[in-house]
Amino acid sequence: ELGVQADPDAVLRTLVEQAASFLNAARAGLAVVRQDELIIPASWQQGTWVEEDRPAQLQGLLGRAWETRELYYTEDAHADPHASRTVATRFSIHAQLIVPLLGPSGERLGLIALNQAEPARAFDLRGRRLVTAICEAAAAILVRARDTEARLQAEREAGQREREVAALLRVADQLNSAVDPEEVLLSVVGTAAEL
Repeated sequence: ELGVQADPDAVLRTLVEQAASFLNAARAGLAVVRQDELIIPASWQQGTWVEEDRPAQLQGLLGRAWETRELYYTEDAHADPHASRTVATRFSIHAQLIVPLLGPSGERLGLIALNQAEPARAFDLRGRRLVTAICEAAAAILVRARDTEARLQAEREAGQREREVAALLRVADQLNSAVDPEEVLLSVVGTAAEL
């Protein structure tokens, strides 16, 4: 399913939904790098996306996973020395799994956080390994999707430049052959309107 998604946001949302479903997580968070800033576009709660679009606060476990570029897991966010007890209490987090999304050269693309509210439902080792593998594959897909998006944008810009150059060449040709100043003005105005 991730392989057929073209939009990077769709790739990440599909990843979060699948990982949360697999681990039976109560909540999941998504953070992505946009213009050199880590942004939380949305969070997932019991099958529903909540749009947020706010800067991520890199403190507690989220900050630790971001800095180390490594998975961070705690079975008790209230007792973990790296966790923010305020955040754990506010969002009813007991177990938390945070997986960084890394590009091929280790660049940080974002983070996925999966939360469990009940102590008895902590994430097992097998589940953590599977989610890590899914996140690695998703990061590669995300890089490919972003590269495709950048290529398409460059093609659109190149097409626009070609249209502008063609229009300027038409104006230059019309200026060379025109005798009437009004004809020249109408030609320039018409070409400007096209652009």
